Amino acid sequence: WLSKTILNRVIEIPDLIWLLIFSVIIGITVSVVINIILLRPVVQLSKAMKQVAARDFMVRLKADSQIREIRDSYESFNLMVQELEATETLQTDFVANVSHELKTPLTSMKVLADSLLQMPEAPVEFYREFMEDLSAEIDRENAIIADLLTMVKLDKTQAEMNIQSHNINEILELILKRLRPIAAKQNVEMVFESFREVTAEVDEVKLTLALTNFVENAIKYNVPGGSVRLSLSGDETTVRLSVED
Repeated sequence: WLSKTILNRVIEIPDLIWLLIFSVIIGITVSVVINIILLRPVVQLSKAMKQVAARDFMVRLKADSQIREIRDSYESFNLMVQELEATETLQTDFVANVSHELKTPLTSMKVLADSLLQMPEAPVEFYREFMEDLSAEIDRENAIIADLLTMVKLDKTQAEMNIQSHNINEILELILKRLRPIAAKQNVEMVFESFREVTAEVDEVKLTLALTNFVENAIKYNVPGGSVRLSLSGDETTVRLSVED
């Protein structure tokens, strides 16, 4: 009886081995399937999130999974990155605008202040005129700051427009008055030509910024002894301004 029992157990051992091998194969297959279906998307999402944390907003996940939950997660991730990229662009533009637009009034005030310091014996009327110009530059700086701060609001992609009727000749004359000290410092002549008064519906702050940038660049990138010529013309429907260095 004992010999027969041992013989039967020995015969059963290969069956156990095959069962064990089959179980291992099934386990490996299930693991691979789980890795492909569940773990790999999680790893990809984690890797993409690390890229976003490193301020790489160009990363996108391909939302083509057959599993709806994974596909929805990828689409939500892509939408989030797109919104972050837009916010980053808005903030970058705001910083660039602040640094650029506020520089000209500060430069103008610096030139005016230096001019006053170099003329301690100037008459009171001269000082009064310079102080009025400085006060006007400070007011302009405040207007620019108020205009730029509207870009901080997350529900706006651009600053609001404040359209009113303005005399373009007067705007240009004020711009030239502010920039002439800078032009004189670089030995650049400023010439303004206009044959008539031109009035237009404009946003004064934004138009002044744009024209100031044109004229300032014409001065900045000019040659010593060069000139900047402004020409203004217009009719009932059109205004034409040229800035030539």
